[in-house]
Amino acid sequence: MTEREEHIVEAAARVFTRYGVKRTTMNDIAGEAGLVRQTLYTVYKSKDEVLCAVIRHYTDQALEEVRRQWETAGSLGEKLDIYFDVAILPSFRMVRESPDADDVISGFNSISKDALDRAFERKRLALAEMLAPEAEALARSGETADTLADFIQSASAKFKHAARDETHLTTLLGTLKAVVIAVAER
Repeated sequence: MTEREEHIVEAAARVFTRYGVKRTTMNDIAGEAGLVRQTLYTVYKSKDEVLCAVIRHYTDQALEEVRRQWETAGSLGEKLDIYFDVAILPSFRMVRESPDADDVISGFNSISKDALDRAFERKRLALAEMLAPEAEALARSGETADTLADFIQSASAKFKHAARDETHLTTLLGTLKAVVIAVAER
């Protein structure tokens, strides 16, 4: 992503959070980015394209940070805590702070839902990669790194919408962590 694209994406994320995707216009995004609308259109052809870029950008950032922190984490529990702190809690907080941000997190239309599905898969693959060293222990439990990664990603994504508040979400994630560790230690 170029510096200009990143600048636009970050401006778009602020506007989407403030107004929701539905009410945001390309003119709003251009104004927030300090550009004229025509310049914005030379980089992104539509609001859908901008929204997909926002999803991709924030997924890239989260996964980069998760992987960076995993390099120094010792245990599976520490790695799960890092994943939850970087990939789950921030989006929960963003939606709580601005209910219109849920458009970005849940998908505004089929195009953004496809982008979210790709982000989900990238996160699932990162979790499977993280769990790969536990393959032998997981096999004793009848699990694989792929199936457990899918379980972690699916459950944590659902928890973001089901949790009453951040304390409840943290409790749910803690229970998920305990289950994963128990399965991996069999």
